[in-house]
Amino acid sequence: MSPIRSAVIAAMGVSLTASFVVVGGPAVADTNGCATRAEFGHVSNGMNIDRVRNILDTGGTKAGRGEDPSTGVQWQERWYTKCSSDIFSGLKYSRVKYEKRSGTWRVVRKDW
Repeated sequence: MSPIRSAVIAAMGVSLTASFVVVGGPAVADTNGCATRAEFGHVSNGMNIDRVRNILDTGGTKAGRGEDPSTGVQWQERWYTKCSSDIFSGLKYSRVKYEKRSGTWRVVRKDW
């Protein structure tokens, strides 16, 4: 194989690898103190509270906490401030409800 052909093939490989790295990056933005709709979309039932904090870049505000008297399961609801560009409905906060199972707070419901 000629040196020019080898160089072209190598350059194409680097180009494809570079474009894959850019395209394959995370879809979550860094927005300290507020949650975007895109970030909130990455939150799903079963996630622990620390993972949600990492995705949304904020711990939110505890809006309520209690215990279900019939099951004894502890719960808490946290409100996360929406970034200003994502406030279309007039609601400033999104909500996530967690339940404590086996010592870990896990998402059981979310509302944008």
